[in-house]
This record gives sequence, C-alpha cells and structure tokens, in this order.
Amino acid sequence: RIFEPLAMQTASVGFDAFKRSNNRAEPHLKTRFGWRQTEPRSTYYQVSSAAGINASISDMGAWANAMLGHQPDVISEETIQASLQPMIRTSRELRNRDWRGLLSDAHYALGWRLYELGDETLALHSGWVAGYRAEIILSHQYDLGLVILMNAESRAVGELSSAFWQDALNTLSAPEARQISAD
Repeated sequence: RIFEPLAMQTASVGFDAFKRSNNRAEPHLKTRFGWRQTEPRSTYYQVSSAAGINASISDMGAWANAMLGHQPDVISEETIQASLQPMIRTSRELRNRDWRGLLSDAHYALGWRLYELGDETLALHSGWVAGYRAEIILSHQYDLGLVILMNAESRAVGELSSAFWQDALNTLSAPEARQISAD
C-alpha cells in the first residue's frame, strides 16, 4: 500500500529481504584503527517499526515527497496532519548538541519528532542502529525535505542536518527570499 504506489523500487521489509538485495550498503563502525566494515545485525529486525524497512535514498525521497503532501492518493492530508500532532513535550531535545540554541520547543508525535525553530516546525525521524544512521526532516511550511542515509555510525548526520536547516530557514525567511517567491 506504500512502496508500490510511491514507486519505491528497492524498498523492502525485514532482514531476509535486506540480505537478499545485491545493492545494499554494508555497515561500518569506527574503531581505534579507523572505520571497519561489520556484519549487519538482525537484532533490530525483531520489531519491524524499530528497523524493519530497508530503503534507498531514491525511495526515501519518494517517502519525503509523499509526507509533504504530494501523493494524496497514497497518504492523505488528514493522515499526514494526524501524524504530526504534538503528543508529548520532549524538552530534553532542547539540549541536543546539534540543535542546542536553535530549538524553541520540541515534541514527539506519531513517529515524528517535532522541532520548533521560531515560527517554523520541522518534522524529524531518525534512526541509529549498529553501522547505520538515517535522518529525514521535513518543512511543510517551505515544502522542503532533507534525507540523509549513512552506512556508518557518525554524529555527522546531526551536524549536517542542523547546519542545513539553520542555513535554509535563514535564507527562506529572509525578506528578499519572500519577495522572490512572491514574484
């Protein structure tokens, strides 16, 4: 109901499907000798919502596009809005090393973290399992998304995403940006 209508051609569910794929990134861990490839762990696949979906960057781009409302025949606006309703305030996020000083508030929604940066709310979902990092962040206000997939456990994902959004929101909210988009 999701992969086929969104043309997510390499997306799959489960560890067996991941292992069967010939086109996959192998996980890497940092050791005292540098980065080393490791074997994927099936542990995370015990609960499909924890790490059960395998997807390429193209697939994740299609998912981001759908979650921004561009595929209402697959994911309705009502479903998107329901998933983005703040449920639990997560003030601990305000101290996140990469977002500290940028966030004015933070909440957890249905599968999404909601980061408030002034008047803008970003919807974020990230993953971190042995040898992999992933992050998707969406701005519905600006119809803009960022997806980062990395086959290494690195804090660079958080650094990249916070820097991107700080620059993007500063640029997009500048008076000259509003003037350009209004023309």
